[in-house]
Formats: sequence, C-alpha cells, structure tokens
Amino acid sequence: GFLAGFKAAYPKWISVDERLPENDDDYLVFTSEAIEVELATYYGDGEWLTPDLDNLTRFVTHWMPLPEAPKEG
Repeated sequence: GFLAGFKAAYPKWISVDERLPENDDDYLVFTSEAIEVELATYYGDGEWLTPDLDNLTRFVTHWMPLPEAPKEG
C-alpha cells in the first residue's frame, strides 16, 4: 500500500554496533549522553565530531545519512 512505499524510502537509524559509515561525511547521530539527535562528521575509525569539533565518539549509538536537500522550483 501507500505507507509501505513511504516507509521504505524513509531513512532508518543504524546502530554503530551493526556497522559504521563507509564514507567520511556528515550524518545525523543519536547520542546516549544527551539523548538527542545531532549533526556530526564521521572521520573513519569510529570517530565522530560535531561541527564545533566536540568529540562524540563514545556517545554515538546510532547514525543515519542526511536527507537530500530540497529541490528548487
């Protein structure tokens, strides 16, 4: 049905215990410390830093790719 297609296209949280990103890039992360969603850059070797260069590595429990930017027009 309609919702099945919608849900399939919706990003899902991925546990860091399951796998880490293949590419060094920006991701949405969920942290155990603040129990919140943040933007963080993955630098390989399991290292996560915020745009302010705060190290979130030991707090990140889940991650997901950023959604695509809105299309103009």
